[in-house]
Amino acid sequence: MRYATTLGTNALIERRGPQVGAIVTAGFEATIPLSRGRGYGEGLDELAKNDMSSGTRPDPLVPQTLIRSVRERADFRGTVLMELDRQDVRRALRELVDAGAEALVVCLTNAVENPVHELAVQDIFLSEYPAHQLGAIPMLLSHQLSGRKGEYVRATSAIVDGFLHATMYHALSELEQNLREHGYARPMLVIHKLRRDGPAELDPTRCRPSTRDRLPGYRPASTWPAGGPGERGGRPDMGGTSFDIGLVPRTG
Repeated sequence: MRYATTLGTNALIERRGPQVGAIVTAGFEATIPLSRGRGYGEGLDELAKNDMSSGTRPDPLVPQTLIRSVRERADFRGTVLMELDRQDVRRALRELVDAGAEALVVCLTNAVENPVHELAVQDIFLSEYPAHQLGAIPMLLSHQLSGRKGEYVRATSAIVDGFLHATMYHALSELEQNLREHGYARPMLVIHKLRRDGPAELDPTRCRPSTRDRLPGYRPASTWPAGGPGERGGRPDMGGTSFDIGLVPRTG
């Protein structure tokens, strides 16, 4: 069984997703909105790059009003320099929930070296807002989604995953249920792009709807064809919301 969809890409393009809140290490509150230096010029033409302060950019998936920090710190080796302030975590969670956050991501400094504080934030969250509670909010931990040490890259991966989680969760859940109802018991596979210059991969470990305790990355959004362009009736096959282009060399 193969299932192809542009749900993730379309949801990003159309900005159909939950309000995402972020918890970061104290002192790193501006990491997400500042992006990286080159981020200010990406997507702008040469003329606009000469006046970047006037350039228009998409609204952020996480506005600064939905970013909270907690007191904790681990160094580049993962050694804990400052223990997590649990009361600070409860305050941050309460403020984000009260502000309307519908999904939460946690990206703490050097969490890929030692995730103990991200895991502690999740434990506190589950104790305050149990998974069985009506309207429960999903939480994603950055170290479970990306092995990059840089906070911005990790945070961005978690934010996009959090933004698309509900869309992909319901789509894959419905698909899996339909397969079972029609007597199809074999594994469902999801194809995703590994990198711009690498092969596509069929990864059975990422096919199942995720749980609230540990959310695997779906990688459901792509900027170019992951499995190659299609063709119907002699004409290129394209979607109605997004349009990916690929070249297939003729051989033989």
